[in-house]
Order: sequence, then structure tokens, then C-alpha cells
Amino acid sequence: MWRKISLLGMGLVVSVVMGGGVMGAASLNGPSGLILMPTAESLSYMQSELAVDYRFVGEAQSHSIKYNIGIAKNLELGVFGGTVPAEGYFINAKYFLVADAQRLPLSLALGVQNVGSKTESSVYMVVSKRLDPSFGLHGGFMGVFTPTEVRPEMMAGLEYMMNEKVSVVADAMTVNKKVWVNAGVRIEVLPALLLRASVLDLTKSSDTSSMTSVGASYTIFL
Repeated sequence: MWRKISLLGMGLVVSVVMGGGVMGAASLNGPSGLILMPTAESLSYMQSELAVDYRFVGEAQSHSIKYNIGIAKNLELGVFGGTVPAEGYFINAKYFLVADAQRLPLSLALGVQNVGSKTESSVYMVVSKRLDPSFGLHGGFMGVFTPTEVRPEMMAGLEYMMNEKVSVVADAMTVNKKVWVNAGVRIEVLPALLLRASVLDLTKSSDTSSMTSVGASYTIFL
């Protein structure tokens, strides 16, 4: 597995030379965001994105597929499924507002994830602020609903654009009262094609082996 990831990493480095500007992408959980957390930066009206991610936990492998679209000026709707989550495909939705008319405004989003799931769904609120065009901060909270409990979770993250082609992302989320810290990179190799790779749970809060993910997304305007 690590040989495959190393080869992919070499491919990503080569892609930097061939690429074109970093754009927003779906998180591993579906909505547009960072690695695990959603952000208040959403797809534009009639912009759509198809993303596929492969997650490696030790020697085990799973995949997820996401399709998001900006169906209205301030509304993003998506479908999320694959081998993760195991139940099937679910609906995600995010409504966002821009708080002011500044060049780098503060934005707020309210969203739902995994609508229709019988095991775990969630609602969230998140705020995003660009301190300059290359650096953004994000934070919020999430309520996770399971058949036996309602669990509050916190989340925070950042994105730093190293240049027009490459950005570094990181986020932290509480999961069952433990903090997961995740880090990754995104590389635009074509005007609409984005490759990304990430390392999950750097703090080793879970009982599982090392976790990594690699994926790609393709974005177009309809």
C-alpha cells in the first residue's frame, strides 16, 4: 500500500509542474470543504463537481463518490455514497450567506449531511474568513444524530495557497470526544481537474492503523 501511495505522491509532485489555480473541492464527507470539515465557501450557481476518494486504513481500502452542484445562488446540494458510508447514497445540502460586501468577506453556512441515514446524520454551522486571497480560516460546530444519542462536535481548519496551483489544507474535528487532526495537499493539474492527498488522524486518537486518502475532482459549469 505504501509503495502505491509513494508513487502517487511522486505523481502529484510532477503534476505541480504541469498544473494550472487551486479551486474549492468536496471534503471526504461530501460537502465542499477541507479534509473532513465543510466550510462556508460553496460552489457557485450552476457549478458542479464530481469527486472520487480512496481511503486506506492499514491494508484495508474503501472509496466514496460525491456529486455537488450549486442549484441556487446560495444553495449547494450533493449526493454522497460508495463503500463509505456502507448504507448507500445520501443527500447533503448547504445554505450559505455572505456577511458583508468587503473584498474578503466573512461567510456563514448552515448544512445537513447524510440525510436519510439510519445510523448517523448531522447538521452543522460553519464560518469562513479569508485573511488574504491565499489564506483562509474556518470554524464551526456540528450536531451528530445516531439512533442512541445526539453528539456535539467542534471543527476548525485552514487553507494556505502556496501558488496558483497548489494549496495546503488542515483541519481538526472532535470525534467521540477525541480530536482528529488532518493535513493534506491539493493540486490543480488542469483548469477543471484537481488531485488531492491527505493524512488523517495525525494525533492517533482512534484505535485504527495509519489512515491516508487520495482522490480527484472534476468541476464544470452547466
